[in-house]
Amino acid sequence: MSTSKKDSRRKDAYIVEPIRSMESVKKIRKMLLDRGELRNALLFSMAVNNGTRIGDLLDLKVKHVRHLPIDGSFKFHEQKTAKSSLIVINQTCHKILTRYLAESDLEDDDFLFPSQKGKAKLDPRSVNFLVKKWTKEIGLQGNFGCHSLRKTFGYLQRTVFKADFALLCTKFNHSSPSITRRYLGVQEDEIRDMLLHQI
Repeated sequence: MSTSKKDSRRKDAYIVEPIRSMESVKKIRKMLLDRGELRNALLFSMAVNNGTRIGDLLDLKVKHVRHLPIDGSFKFHEQKTAKSSLIVINQTCHKILTRYLAESDLEDDDFLFPSQKGKAKLDPRSVNFLVKKWTKEIGLQGNFGCHSLRKTFGYLQRTVFKADFALLCTKFNHSSPSITRRYLGVQEDEIRDMLLHQI
């Protein structure tokens, strides 16, 4: 791949937007569950609850999660940074995971998120297409893609749960909180909200 193509992909990762409300996240999850798309519902939920890069999630195998209890966790090494990171299967994810594994014939050495073409793993381009489709289906306007799910985690952790940038920086394995601020675009939204206060 040429350098220019690599650079454009990196820029695209920053250009895509997070899903900015819990209501929209819940709408997408409900839509997927109502349609019986358990694989997609689990992938979406694990991504927005953990902030893990899609490439790392797609590498997971059933054996990594099958026997985890609610709020169980495991560590892995990120493809991009080779640094250690943590995935937690919280109650929301565990409920979907349990149903998904019960209704599938996946074995421990199978990929957790297989392609519909056999048991090969899903690829990021397919997830990119799916995220664009899901956000459009619930009426969101903007530029969304697979990297939006990682950004959604950070955005909602900051705006809803008030996580500070230093903590998010550590989770994302960024080199500084300023990079995390720019990556999420949260600070611009917070400044705009501040300027709407009437003094």
